[in-house]
Amino acid sequence: MEDSKLDKKGYFIPQRYVVALLTMVALTVVYMMRISVPVSSRHMVAPMNATRANFSTCPEPSPVVKTSYHIQDIVFPWTTQKQLIIKHCFFAGYFIGHFPGGIISDLYGGKHVMSVAILVSSLITLLTPIVFKAINGELILVSITKVLRGISIGMIFPSAHSIISQWCPARDRGKITGIIFAATQWSVTINNVVTEHLIMTMESWSSSYYLYGSMGVVLLLVWLLFASSHPDNCPYLTQKEYNYLKEELGKKSRKKCFIVVLADHVQYGPKPVPWARLLQSLPLWSLVLAQIGHTWIWHGLESDLPKYLRDVLKADILHRDLMASIPYAFMGLTTIFMGYVSDYLINRNNSTITTLRKALTTFGAMGPGIFIVAAGYNGYVSCNRTTAAIIFTFGLCIMSCYYAGTRVNCFDLAPNYSGIVMALANGFGALPGIVAPEVTAIFTKHASVYGWMFVFWIDLGVLAVTNMVFVFFGSAEEQPWNRASGAELDENYSQESTEAN
Repeated sequence: MEDSKLDKKGYFIPQRYVVALLTMVALTVVYMMRISVPVSSRHMVAPMNATRANFSTCPEPSPVVKTSYHIQDIVFPWTTQKQLIIKHCFFAGYFIGHFPGGIISDLYGGKHVMSVAILVSSLITLLTPIVFKAINGELILVSITKVLRGISIGMIFPSAHSIISQWCPARDRGKITGIIFAATQWSVTINNVVTEHLIMTMESWSSSYYLYGSMGVVLLLVWLLFASSHPDNCPYLTQKEYNYLKEELGKKSRKKCFIVVLADHVQYGPKPVPWARLLQSLPLWSLVLAQIGHTWIWHGLESDLPKYLRDVLKADILHRDLMASIPYAFMGLTTIFMGYVSDYLINRNNSTITTLRKALTTFGAMGPGIFIVAAGYNGYVSCNRTTAAIIFTFGLCIMSCYYAGTRVNCFDLAPNYSGIVMALANGFGALPGIVAPEVTAIFTKHASVYGWMFVFWIDLGVLAVTNMVFVFFGSAEEQPWNRASGAELDENYSQESTEAN
């Protein structure tokens, strides 16, 4: 980076936090494009007869609040089987998109990968109502659209991880990761509050696509202006912060934190990918399994919590949206808080990093699993909606420990390949997005509280097994394959290749 680019006045907020906030906003908007689809899809399909049992659920609230509205948009004659195919097409694309996103980001920078992902997902979101109506919901073309949408959104998380690794010193990994990935929780909060009411008010499912697609276009312009893949190509960086990042991220000698070596050295630009050693890494695959456990409960709650509140607790739409939103809002705050706590403990040498990551992952897995089972018993014993909301809130707040545990572990293992590591973890973590809702549907087709309790026990079992694997085989130590060819990486390696990013 030329010194002329650094002769600037100091900024109130360090540029690494500006990049973190931009990445958080990007994840928030793109994730809202994704999770708004299940809500809008309920209004895109012609109503079908459903079998509902009249037993083993809570009584209707008194007085009963009924909301009447009419959707004037066109609806499509998609059967349950066709809806399942469409949903699976999205997750197939989502799974695929992680891998080019992670590889390209690690080799050439995450900014442009993120830009392409925002652009494509925004355009598809904006064009979805027009295209679907023009083709009258024809299954093959709709499925192709879903695959493309999944690929574009699947590139987001690996590129975000790659950007973080280039900007975030090891001492700040927890807090910056917390800031960025609180986006997913706040996306759910906004979606649960806004999307349904927007569709009801506008009497059109198309309105949600136009809103979130337009937000993506605005986001893209801001992202292109102010985001950077790494410090060497950021025109807004001060000399002081540049020197700090260069020192922290370019160290040839690694800093010891208690008895664990903390990997600080990050290489910019293209580098060889040690595929054989990477794919044989036991700590990496234990991380993948921990991520699968997390996404199992995440996708389950994301799609099934509103159903549980509606079918078992008989919450009306207003209370249902609030009860499904408030826990995620608090979870976003505790995710940031736990990031600060983990960094504080590590920087004060109060714990080994491996021990801390495993402890936080265990809390983030078993805590929500236990609280969800408790919520099921609440529905069975008392049907108290306030108690249920409190239980779900506590469960999700404890789940925030996961982000300071497993999610940060991608950087611990291999900061030079964090995009690829995230692609493997979150890519395979997409599979529960297909399986978990189907398991729920099998046991809850009659909307019985007994079926839901069985589902919650399955969730706890999945979390326990995947967490146990991580506890036994996980690690927070830098892996040998993180350093290309086993050699120390030259801090000026491929400096010229970064200028274009």
